[in-house]
Parts: sequence; structure tokens; C-alpha cells
Amino acid sequence: TSYLYHYMYAYWQPMLTAWVQSGQTQMARRSFMESHPQGFVSGYASTHPVEDMVETFTALILRPTPQDNSLSAQKIQFFYQYPEMVQLRAHIRASL
Repeated sequence: TSYLYHYMYAYWQPMLTAWVQSGQTQMARRSFMESHPQGFVSGYASTHPVEDMVETFTALILRPTPQDNSLSAQKIQFFYQYPEMVQLRAHIRASL
């Protein structure tokens, strides 16, 4: 099973219906993001589940390990359960 499957099951399943019903317009997506202010590492992350994972992975690489328990922090922490992701993070950060 893929990382994306586990990520979506953990973080998007509870809000997927609300996301789909919010509509495809920029205003609708902004409203969805604003209704979940601690749920995303960036505004763009709220536009699609895949973009959320990509933006969260970027935050994993570029930001310090989060110390709070917000949903966006939990999403970053998701990657720490996979040793290969922790190694990849260390490798990339060493090259920055």
C-alpha cells in the first residue's frame, strides 16, 4: 500500500465529503481552507489531497520538526513513522 493511501485514509477520509461538496472554484477552496485553519501547511495544500501530501512532504524537509499537536503538525509527523522517509529527510537537509 502506498504512502498516499495511508495519508489520505488518515487525514482526508474524515473531510473528503466536505472538500468535494465545497466546489472547484478558487473562492470555494479558500472557504474550505479557512474552515480548517490548522489543517494544512499552506493554502495550496487545501486544494487537493495529493497537493496536501506534497506540500506537507516539503514542510517535512524544510521546516524543523513540529512540536505542537495541530493537524498540520500531525501530517508532518506522519512521515516520521517511515524510517526511509526520516533517512531521506536527513539526506536532503544535509545537501541544502
